Amino acid sequence: MSVELTYDIYRGASDRSLRLATMPGAGLPAHFKRKDWVLMSTGQSPIHSDAARDIVRNGHCIFQVVTGDKN
Repeated sequence: MSVELTYDIYRGASDRSLRLATMPGAGLPAHFKRKDWVLMSTGQSPIHSDAARDIVRNGHCIFQVVTGDKN
């Protein structure tokens, strides 16, 4: 049986490639400023492969979306 985990994903307000993942409904961690992050719609961002581990360990996972040439 496979379980699909979902997260709340925020993108950086000034650097739109930055992402912050938290457990659904957890909100932003206290040390992040609300004005610097925008909650994204579900399914609008890829998720880092280590998100589950980082969220358990730190309460959040921060990563950067990088697009590259697919040749």
